[in-house]
Amino acid sequence: MRQYFRLAAATLGSVAVVLLGVGCGSDEEGTGTASVTTADVPQIDVELNDTSGPNGEKATPASDVQLTSKQKEELKAGDYTAALVWHVPGLFTDAATKGIKSRLKELGIEVVAETQAEGDPAKQQSDLETVLALHPDVIISIPLDPVSAAKPFRQAVQQGAKLVFLSNIPEGFKHGKDYVGIVSSDVRQMARREAQLLADHLGGEGKLGLITYDADFFITDQWDEIYRETIEKQFPGIEIVAEKGFTDPAKTEEVATAMLSENPDLDALWVTWSEPAEGALAAIRAQGREGEVALSTVGMTESLAVDLADEGSVFGVAVDLSSEVARTMADEAALAVLGQSAPAFATAGVVEVTPENVVEGWEEVYGFEAPKAVVEAAAG
Repeated sequence: MRQYFRLAAATLGSVAVVLLGVGCGSDEEGTGTASVTTADVPQIDVELNDTSGPNGEKATPASDVQLTSKQKEELKAGDYTAALVWHVPGLFTDAATKGIKSRLKELGIEVVAETQAEGDPAKQQSDLETVLALHPDVIISIPLDPVSAAKPFRQAVQQGAKLVFLSNIPEGFKHGKDYVGIVSSDVRQMARREAQLLADHLGGEGKLGLITYDADFFITDQWDEIYRETIEKQFPGIEIVAEKGFTDPAKTEEVATAMLSENPDLDALWVTWSEPAEGALAAIRAQGREGEVALSTVGMTESLAVDLADEGSVFGVAVDLSSEVARTMADEAALAVLGQSAPAFATAGVVEVTPENVVEGWEEVYGFEAPKAVVEAAAG
C-alpha cells in the first residue's frame, strides 16, 4: 500500500482501533517501560477525506464505483482483453494483481500480459511497447516517471487502448480524454491515522526521527508531508528532533543506523512506507532497541506484521485496502471497454492494524489469508 514510487509505493493502505500504549520512559521498578494512557492525547478527525488527485481532482470513494447487472452481462458477451503494466514488485503489487485478475476473470475479460518494471522507467517503457503489440482493450498501470512515461502511454491512447491508472498519471494527461480514471489510497487519511496511532502509543510525548523518501513522487510526498504536519500541529508533545532522506528503499537500514547512533534518546522512527521500514526495523534490532524505539509507517509487510503481533517496535499501522483498490481498478477497466465513464480519482478505504487484529486486518487488507508466520506470532 504497499509500494509506489518513482519507485512507487504502496501502496500502500489502514484500520481504526484503540491501542494498548507502552511508553519509553522508566517505571517505578526500573523495568525500562511505563504504561501510558491515551486519555489526555488529542484525538483528531482521522476520517476526514481531503485527499486529492495529482491535478487536484476531488476524491470519490472507491465503493461508489459499481457495475450494474446489465453491464456485467454485456462484458461476458464481449471478447475483451487487458494488460497489467506494473512498476515495482512487492506485497501490494502482488495483492492488487491477484485481486484484479480474479475480478476481470469474473467479468469475462482476459488478461493477456503482465509485466514488472523492477523500478526502472526505461524497462517500463519497453514493457509497454511489448504489451501494445498484443493490442489489449485496456491497460492497468502506474507510471514510474510521469514525464518520461507520457510518450509511450500516449502511443497506447493513439492505438485505442483504454487506460486505468494506480495513484498517478503521465504528465499532461486529461481525464476522460486520455485515461478513464485513477484509483489510489486515501493517502492523507493514512498519514493522519498513523500519526494518531503513534501519539496514542507514546502517550502524546516523545522524540521522533523522520526517515523520508527523497524523491518527487505524488503519493510518498503526501505521506511524509501530512504525517509531519499532523505531528507538529496536533501533537506538540512529540518533538521531531532528526530527519534524513533516502533514495534507495533497500538502504534505509544504513540511514536508520546513523540516525539512532546520533540520537540515542529517540522514542520513535517514521519511515515513508512499509518496505523501506523493514530496513529501519533491522537497524533498531541491531542496536538491541526493539520495543524501546517505536517504528511508525504506512502499509504492511509480512515481517512488520510479525513484529506487530509480537508487540515489538511496530505498534500499529495504517494500511490501504489493496483488495478494494484491485476491485475498483478492474471495474473501471470494465467500464472503459464498455465506453462508460469513471471518476477522475477514486480512493480506497483505510484500516488500522494493531496487535489485537493483525490476522483479521491482514485478510481484510489483502483479501487472502495471513501468512503462517503472522498467524503463529499472533497466537503467541
